[in-house]
Order: sequence, then C-alpha cells, then structure tokens
Amino acid sequence: MRPGFALTRSPRGPVGVPGPGFTALRACRRSGLRAVVVAGGGGMQDGVEYLGRCHCGALGARYRTAVPTVDWAVRSCQCSFCQAHQALYATDAAGWLRFEVSQASLLQHYRFGLRQADFLICRRCGIYLGAVYAEGERRVGILNLRVHRPFPTNLAAAVPMDFDGESEGNRTARWAVHWTPLAKDSR
Repeated sequence: MRPGFALTRSPRGPVGVPGPGFTALRACRRSGLRAVVVAGGGGMQDGVEYLGRCHCGALGARYRTAVPTVDWAVRSCQCSFCQAHQALYATDAAGWLRFEVSQASLLQHYRFGLRQADFLICRRCGIYLGAVYAEGERRVGILNLRVHRPFPTNLAAAVPMDFDGESEGNRTARWAVHWTPLAKDSR
C-alpha cells in the first residue's frame, strides 16, 4: 500500500475490498491524491476522506465521499466572488464535510448577495475555503476544490453555473438538497 493511505476495519473486514470505498481508493491512487479510506459513522459505510487547507494551514477541511474523483460533477459558479477566487465545487449529499480552524481569530465569515450563506476565508492568507448554510438544525456546506492538497488531477472539466436571477427560496432549497452535510463539530 502507498504511503499516505490508511485502511480501517469494518464489521465486513478491511475497507479495501471491492465496493464503493475500494473504487474511490483506486481512483484516488491514480490521481496521486492523499486520502484516508474510512468506514462507518455518519451514515456512510465506505468512503474516502479528502484533506484540504488554506495556504498558511490555519483553516482545514475534511471531505468524505464514496464517489471517485473521476465521477465528481465539478462546477464553476460564475458569480464575481467565485470567479475572483477561481473556485471549483463538487458536492455529495450522501457524503460528509468538516471545516476545521486551528485559531478562531483567523476565520473570517463573509456574506454577500442574498446573504444566506457564510463564506469561510482565512484572515492570514486570504484563501477562500468554502461556504456553510444552516436551515434549522440542518447544516450543509460546499468546499472549494482548489484547497485540496494535492489537487486531484483526474477531475472532469468544470461546468459553468450561473445562478443570477435565482430566487432566495430556490437557492436555499437547492443548497439544502445538494450541498454536503456538515459534521456536527464543523465550524
């Protein structure tokens, strides 16, 4: 097994056996991405956890999905904020996302447009990590794929998305359905 990969055990045996996690691991190996295969918890049986961080390392992210990187539906929002940061996105409503902060004073919450989501930016290095939307007890997020370390090399070309003119209700409903659920201890 390559350095940087860790297998965990589940009641069914090692998570390296053929199945969604195994497929994701093979795709991860082909892309040269460092990830951890995980099992159980959070409603996902198998998956790969992808690690990301801002440039200075003050903000981090863990994105768990059973979808191989080659199958991620990569999107590029056309709003001025996302274009300025050259952000790319992929989400998994069956996955799991955690934003981590090593020093709370370095986390900048920024809202614009309809002011419904918190965009997470590092005050030290200026990197945009992702966004969080909360509706009642349900919290979902989206991760800027540019923060993955290393960046996946086998992603599909990004599909440009234009949400101008979308109503507040339609936008928040789309986020609630399609964005990735946040871990309970996520920032």
